[in-house]
Amino acid sequence: MDTVLRKITGGATDADIIKETAGILKRGGIAVFPTETVYGIGADAFNEDACKRIYDIKKRPNEKALIVLISDAKDLDKVTEEIPASARPLIEKYWPGPLSIIFKKNKNIPDIVSGGTDTVAVRFTSNPILQKIITEAGTPIVAPSANISGRPAAVTAAEALKDFDGLADIIIEDDGALGGGQSTIVDVSSGDVKLIRQGAVQNP
Repeated sequence: MDTVLRKITGGATDADIIKETAGILKRGGIAVFPTETVYGIGADAFNEDACKRIYDIKKRPNEKALIVLISDAKDLDKVTEEIPASARPLIEKYWPGPLSIIFKKNKNIPDIVSGGTDTVAVRFTSNPILQKIITEAGTPIVAPSANISGRPAAVTAAEALKDFDGLADIIIEDDGALGGGQSTIVDVSSGDVKLIRQGAVQNP
């Protein structure tokens, strides 16, 4: 399989790249793109076969759940069973941005996405191009970091291409959009707020 490389320029061609990438995701394909932290590798969060490809491509252990990205806080209802009151202040203060929040998942999320658990980690991305891709695709997407499991996450399109050329369907280049580091992860699935991983958001 040939991997297509597209570069974000801030010009008129960006809209075409957004539509092309969204179409690939809707058809069950795999895309690599910049997020607000590092490059991510994504697929339709509701497409079990596409999500399995992510695990296979990354050589990721199946028990390691995938983070789901949305482009609007209203889309939480598509993936979560409930939104605890404890999550509201975090959503209002840090979204969109590099805070991933773990909720009880709903029946729409395949077990392969949640690593066989009853929870799902969700982030409202602040990357404007990625927001438009998700909106155009009409579905939340899984988006773990773009790297082979155990290696550093890609922070340039060239690094992503080195790992995923011939494996991903499309790679979007926009190195200047990255914030670096990892997202902070908190768990609100029990109703309390528990810090799981410290990252770009300090002491949420």
